[in-house]
Amino acid sequence: MAGSLLAMAMALAAPELLAVFAQTSAGDSRELIDRVSGYVQTYYARAQSLMVEETVTVQQIRADMAPDGFARSLVYDLRFEWTPGEGDEKPKVQVVRELLRANRRPPKPGDEPKCLDPAPVTPEPLEFLLPGRQGDYTFTVGPRAILDGRESVLIDYLPRSSGQAKATVDPKGTGDMDCLSMDVPRRFRGRIWVDPDTAAVRRIDEALLGPTDVPLPMEVQRRRGFGGGLYITLSRSDSSVRYGAVSFTDPEETLMLPTSITNIWLTVAGGTRGVRMTQEYRNYRRFLTESKILQE
Repeated sequence: MAGSLLAMAMALAAPELLAVFAQTSAGDSRELIDRVSGYVQTYYARAQSLMVEETVTVQQIRADMAPDGFARSLVYDLRFEWTPGEGDEKPKVQVVRELLRANRRPPKPGDEPKCLDPAPVTPEPLEFLLPGRQGDYTFTVGPRAILDGRESVLIDYLPRSSGQAKATVDPKGTGDMDCLSMDVPRRFRGRIWVDPDTAAVRRIDEALLGPTDVPLPMEVQRRRGFGGGLYITLSRSDSSVRYGAVSFTDPEETLMLPTSITNIWLTVAGGTRGVRMTQEYRNYRRFLTESKILQE
């Protein structure tokens, strides 16, 4: 999550903090961040045996955040793919989707993917916290706060440097040449809510550091003609991921898993356009396998 994004931009509600406690000591900061990194690594090792139903709502919006037309609704089966990495290779986590329903009916040819739909394979939001991936960011452990009635430690992060902003025409290969995706790597600031006892991530928010000009591909510049502009401006791009406890039986286990993600994108190119995407997760299923070595 901490780095790339698709089309348009977003506005994020301020966190609801009911109380603030003593600042975490500087000596504990590195230890806490290492604990979070270890937690995320264990989390992904467990999550690869999970599937979940994801409901996605894509709503185009105007500059004042009001809806613009009808929303598109999609339901997916979602699973994780976890590659630990060997040697100097960084660990990699991806989310893989299979479409079950589009606008409340079984999918038909051409239903997926539309321009604003989630990609079939996307990075997972916590991937940047894995060991070996934290070097692109600086982390600051802040005060303690109450989130949903429970105490959490706040960790703020900033990129050490920004990557090259880039726009891609028709990224999903649908033939829609008006579909444009944008990648603005490491141009976000973020905040993480962490359980002080378990180091589990309970919430993570990101916001664009500021309006960002993204160069338009040459084929788009040619279509727009003289005076059409060389850039599209990503004016807002924020996200908020919430995690909740999910319990499993046989054997009994409780994991902190995503319950919702909200994204809002706003772009400016002759006018302001935007998209609000909400993703909700329910019906987690766990699949465990056993193996035995039989001696002859």
